[in-house]
Amino acid sequence: GYQGETMLVAILDAGFLRANRVAFLNPLFTEKRVLATYDFPDRETDVYDDDEHGLNVLSVMAAEAPNQLYGPAYKATYLLLRTEIAATENPVEEAYWLFGAEYADSTGADIINSSLGYTTFDNPADNHTYADLTGNKTLISRAATWAAEAGMVVVNSAGNEGASAWRNIAAPADSPGVLSIGAVDRSGILARFSSVGPTPDGRIKPDLVALGQGTTLGTSAGSVVTGNGTSFSGPLVAALAAGFWQANPDLSAAQVRDLLRLSGSQADRPDNQYGYGIPNFERAALLADARKTGVIYPNPVSATDRLNVNLTTDEVAQPVTVRLTDLAGRCVFQRNYPGSQVGMLRLELPDLQQGMYLVSVVTLNHIRTVRLLKR
Repeated sequence: GYQGETMLVAILDAGFLRANRVAFLNPLFTEKRVLATYDFPDRETDVYDDDEHGLNVLSVMAAEAPNQLYGPAYKATYLLLRTEIAATENPVEEAYWLFGAEYADSTGADIINSSLGYTTFDNPADNHTYADLTGNKTLISRAATWAAEAGMVVVNSAGNEGASAWRNIAAPADSPGVLSIGAVDRSGILARFSSVGPTPDGRIKPDLVALGQGTTLGTSAGSVVTGNGTSFSGPLVAALAAGFWQANPDLSAAQVRDLLRLSGSQADRPDNQYGYGIPNFERAALLADARKTGVIYPNPVSATDRLNVNLTTDEVAQPVTVRLTDLAGRCVFQRNYPGSQVGMLRLELPDLQQGMYLVSVVTLNHIRTVRLLKR
């Protein structure tokens, strides 16, 4: 029931050829839900005369074509920003991306979708190396981190190099503040072209995966077709984020990112091909509700489970001690955590005997204790 109403999404791309003329986007324009446009390379407001890649991306999120295609965020409001020059590849395009992210922030955007990635350039001397992909070396990745820190959810395609010699993600998908998105087919199998991780500093990437092989999308000719690429799995997750944040407006951008990761189909065993897996709105919503009430789950807990401790509003952003005691009062587990901004702690418990335990969440102001059953 959430289609992105009230949410502002910025799309940074190579152009939105004829987006203002195709039937499947008519409601976007008749309802005046394109808030602004800007072409940074050409320094003009017309973004409808260049590449169609951005149109394809926009259609995945916002199209309304009865019996053919509905984008998951087809009621959201959009900023259409051209930052990429499709015919060339030069480092200045990373600066254009930075300008686009600043523009989005100044306009109040909630979400940035970017189906772009940079590793090689027309001048090989400008190329990035794998060692550069730490999230804090390339300009575009630093810009993406700043955008995330400013309070936007930044979603970026992981890249289409999985079958090449490079294989790895591209900048800015390496940013720790970015949800980088790989591609799967309709059976949930990783697309051969989907770029993989990890980052050179050992972080898991991509973060999530979504349908990127055989994704339904619109073209500048007005037709509805299917296409392949993480360019199209990324906007599906950005659209999911729009609806999820609309449904949970009290969350911060960091919490939205974290809950979408934790909603993934393999959140308990993330890897560098699928990341945390395929995200799920209902799972994320349950996690968000648990965060509000301070639930500890799963309860009962088994030997293979990680224990999720959802912090209440009063417990977020301050130092927390989690203590586990048996009914005789013996402490069997204790760990101190710095202030958590995402409202959730995930604990790997020691090997416990079956029985009842008490979990205490201790802050400077109070102690909250919950009974926990070990199966």
